[in-house]
Amino acid sequence: MPRRTQLGALLLASCAAHPTRAPEDALIDRHVADLRTIVAGPKDQANAQVLLLGVFHFADAGMDAHKPKYVFDVSSESGRQQIAEVLARLLAFAPTKVLVEYDSKDQDKLDAWYARFLAGSHKPTANEIVTLGFALAKELRHQRVYGCDADGERIVTAPKTAEEFIEAGKRMGKEWAFKDPVLERYEQMSTQRDEIEQTLTLRQRLRLLNNQELLRLSHGAYFFFEAFRVSNGTDFLGPDSFASMWHNRNLRIFSNIQRLADAPSDRVLVIIGAGHIPIVEQCVRSCPTMTWIPVDDYFGAAPPEP
Repeated sequence: MPRRTQLGALLLASCAAHPTRAPEDALIDRHVADLRTIVAGPKDQANAQVLLLGVFHFADAGMDAHKPKYVFDVSSESGRQQIAEVLARLLAFAPTKVLVEYDSKDQDKLDAWYARFLAGSHKPTANEIVTLGFALAKELRHQRVYGCDADGERIVTAPKTAEEFIEAGKRMGKEWAFKDPVLERYEQMSTQRDEIEQTLTLRQRLRLLNNQELLRLSHGAYFFFEAFRVSNGTDFLGPDSFASMWHNRNLRIFSNIQRLADAPSDRVLVIIGAGHIPIVEQCVRSCPTMTWIPVDDYFGAAPPEP
């Protein structure tokens, strides 16, 4: 009997002998639970709760790779009402600490900015750090808003300049990767999303940005832009360049979150560009001292229960 036929026969025999996999599933689940308890402790053990809110930059300063077609007007009556709705949802989470996308090494500057905001002497801005982070922290009477951002570092094997990178790509015959055709699909998706977002409120827009499937789709772009595919199996110049710096930055961001979520009673809100969420979320969900809180728990169609 050919090997493929033998394998098929074995599979059929296995299915006949085990019409349901439920007992085995329960066995595996039990083993996983036992191993989890060793690492994380009992299921009812208190952990810091972390809500990661991925946002677009209200006042883009060149931070996003995709430049949105439409600008969210925070100063209009509609804009103010939509921000108020988002703040009400965040108040329901009742964070004990608010973290924003501001470099942690410049915490003193963030402290001074927040102090000016509390005193009413800050310069008006659409920045979500102010319109969401500061406004929420003030409502909660927090004395400080925390910066969790950090600069990433490229690994030593990355080309030192863009010119070196391009020349190396050409030598590999990968110059096409500097304008990867797959990126056109992501541009089409981003353009379509711009049009969709014009039909949504800010709450709905943020809910869309934090949708798990959309986060997965959006994260895929990082494996095509910045010539990620410039590699030949021996030299990995594309991954060693931008991608290493991007991942390193997000691991540093998570390290800041971990440092600040230092008490089991902490309820930590992180307001950060949505592009950071896939990597940071994986870290939070894997951390045994944290509980990841889905955005939809607070941003769903129905308001959260008090």
